[in-house]
Amino acid sequence: MSMKRSLVAAATAMSLLLTVAGTALAEDVQKEPPVRATPAARADGSISLEGTLEYSELEGGFYTVGGWGLMGGEEQVYKAMVGQKVLVTGKEFTSISFRMVPQIEVDMVGMDVTAAYTEPVSFTVQGKMLKLDQGHVVENGVLMLPLRAIVEASGGSVEWDEKTQTVLVTMSDRTAAFTIGEAKAEMNENGVYYLVRNMLPMTKAPMLRGGRTLISADAVTQILGLTQRADLDGTIDIIKQ
Repeated sequence: MSMKRSLVAAATAMSLLLTVAGTALAEDVQKEPPVRATPAARADGSISLEGTLEYSELEGGFYTVGGWGLMGGEEQVYKAMVGQKVLVTGKEFTSISFRMVPQIEVDMVGMDVTAAYTEPVSFTVQGKMLKLDQGHVVENGVLMLPLRAIVEASGGSVEWDEKTQTVLVTMSDRTAAFTIGEAKAEMNENGVYYLVRNMLPMTKAPMLRGGRTLISADAVTQILGLTQRADLDGTIDIIKQ
């Protein structure tokens, strides 16, 4: 091939490459940025997010909800909820970070079961049907679950203090105290020393119904340490891992 033909071929190839690159660049420019959820402000200064919990392989891997990275929390809980609708509450992380997405310091995360299952068909614990003398209720859009039945089916025990209207829960790895009408519960993990009382918020304060204490679905995950999984038939399975 002559020098002239070689130069023409090279120029043609370069033109083709520039055309392809230009087309790809144009397509990238035309792509809309990913939709990022707008958190809702809460009265205590924290924020809440609703969306699907996903795992991102970027930057070493991390979990996200609505385009926000999750900081803190238990990985086993996140892993069990991947692909499901959840409700996350916490504080916006405003310090320097290497991640290229906004982040939330998680206080609690639970399945947003009221969004997909306003009236679940049934509940199971460790795969076994839960027998209830007082079933669940939906109170102002929040799913409330019977505390004693869930705890005892998970191998724990419950004591009721009539004077203080408080339920004392003992699990294999923690203790917890729920007081009727108070939107925070005390939780103490075995082997962990707390300088101050470890008070954790709940979406809704515990309530009495039919002589039984009901707690919000998020408290089952965040305070009792149980995992919730929703089946397509509307069954909610509560698991102690």
